[in-house]
Amino acid sequence: MLVLDAGDFSMQTAFGAAIRETGAAELQVMHAMGYDATTFGNHEFDLGPDALGVSIGTACDVGRCPPVVASNTDCSATDPALASLQQLFAVGRLRRHLVIERGGIRFGILGLLGDEATLYTAGKDAVTFTDAIATAREIALT
Repeated sequence: MLVLDAGDFSMQTAFGAAIRETGAAELQVMHAMGYDATTFGNHEFDLGPDALGVSIGTACDVGRCPPVVASNTDCSATDPALASLQQLFAVGRLRRHLVIERGGIRFGILGLLGDEATLYTAGKDAVTFTDAIATAREIALT
């Protein structure tokens, strides 16, 4: 059994908004529930890419964050708002893909934000998203 989240784990609930950067509660709860991985939906960027990076970093720092797979999220620009996300990619806390083995079967996990969702993503002047289909093909062939 795999337990996966398709994104939008931080959909601006009053609880989540109040403690997002200080506790990263959603990610910590997902970790406690045994999630194998999560990815980004457009709402993860509602407070900007810098706040998203701080939130994930906080959960990782306390050791309570499921793997975050962001296959077509491009944080390579030199915008300072991307610094925390870039650091998370650099140390492997954010990754482009994940392989999980269960019962002798290997599962390749991708996290893709679709074209329509990218239209509603805050901070898209800093972070960009590569084509989801092309990215999936590229990763599947590696």
